[in-house]
Amino acid sequence: MRHIVLSSIALATSMLAGVSNAAVVYDNGSIGPSTYWCVSGMNQCGGESWTIADNFTLSAAAVVTGLDNWNLGGPAGYVSTNWRIWANQPTSLGETIASGNAVATISEDAGFTLASLSGLSVSLDAGSYWIGFSHVLNSYDPWTYVTSSSGQANAVQLSERGVNISGLADAAFRLHTSAVPEPESVALILAGLAVVGVASRRRAAC
Repeated sequence: MRHIVLSSIALATSMLAGVSNAAVVYDNGSIGPSTYWCVSGMNQCGGESWTIADNFTLSAAAVVTGLDNWNLGGPAGYVSTNWRIWANQPTSLGETIASGNAVATISEDAGFTLASLSGLSVSLDAGSYWIGFSHVLNSYDPWTYVTSSSGQANAVQLSERGVNISGLADAAFRLHTSAVPEPESVALILAGLAVVGVASRRRAAC
């Protein structure tokens, strides 16, 4: 009986995890052409580190757990990625609501270098935000960002010394999340656990 109860709890836990896991919560459009706008460090970009930022909208509360972005540049010198999230269109690298540095999984996709970050944990309410990324490289070959096919021009390029260039073609990026479970789903799973508990007690009493 104890085994049945533990198995039921394990099943409920996995069900809750399934409810809370979503793959892609935001996709800024399919891959477009590359640009000459730098998205890497000072050794590659004329003595200046550059970040590309673009806006996104969440239709429901979610926990951002990953970021995919496409770049033009050789993967051999890749070290890590700096990422930032702002509540409004950024005018500088400061005033973020979340930021960090992580090592992305690097792969080739459609002739470009795809940097896939995972392990993030940023809780966001439904609404509009901005996300930025910049890659740390140990080579002298720059990375430039790849555009989205959305046809929009909302991206911004930012430097550490405050240079702000707006109106650039949208960046190709994707956000992965764990969506907040609906209360009805949680209640249903907990009700099932309660039924299992009552049944096990009745059997034990017999």
